[in-house]
This record gives sequence, C-alpha cells and structure tokens, in this order.
Amino acid sequence: VGQAYYFTGAVDLYPIEVAQQIAEEILVAFPSGEYSQYERVAIRSAYGFDPKDRAKRVAQSTNVKWIDVSGLSTISFDPIPRGLAIVSQIPESHAEFSSRVYNQYSFGYWRAVEAVKQRRNSRAHLRVRSN
Repeated sequence: VGQAYYFTGAVDLYPIEVAQQIAEEILVAFPSGEYSQYERVAIRSAYGFDPKDRAKRVAQSTNVKWIDVSGLSTISFDPIPRGLAIVSQIPESHAEFSSRVYNQYSFGYWRAVEAVKQRRNSRAHLRVRSN
C-alpha cells in the first residue's frame, strides 16, 4: 500500500495495518491465530517476528471490533482429514450436515452482531479473555 509493505495472509492472521488503510470498520475473530511451538520457531526464523507476540500487539489495536468465536468447535466440524487414517468429521447424512452448517452459520452471525454493537476495541463481551 503506497510505499509501505505489509505482511498478510496465512502466516500473519491479523493484517490490521492493511485493513486500517482500506476499511472504516474492522472485525477480527477472537481467539484465533494459535500457533504450535514449532510454527512459532519457523515463522520467527523465516520472517523475523513471533506470531504470538504479534497477536498480542494486534489485540491492543484501538480500531478493531472482536468477534468472540470461543465455543465454535463444540457445534462445528472440520472437513480436513486428520491423521494417517484420513478420518474426517464430515457428517454422513445430509440432514446432519445441513443442521451443523446452519448451526455454525447462526453461531457466527449472532456473535458478529454482538461484536458490531460494541465500542471499538471493547473486549467486554469476550467469553475468553485476552492476555
């Protein structure tokens, strides 16, 4: 953007600087961006920053509304195969699949509505507190 370079995408899950350049309102899922120790070392070695420290700095941003996604894993499913057995969590029946997709959508929708109603950088509605 202009003469500045911003690190965004899969490694930096919080491209706040870019969002601030192009958006009037910024919504970010919280908590997200958890990294294993191995991932942290790899990112720090390759890109020169610790993603956990970066997430903490971003959490202090004054121009963000946080969407609380804690508890999502209890109602959603992850379609990515896990382990060598390639076992997936995708429901076998269409009815169960539809129900879970609707529940996940509804969860996200109402949590986003909750976040939009907050003052900027308010985290009072978060069920899991930031560090």
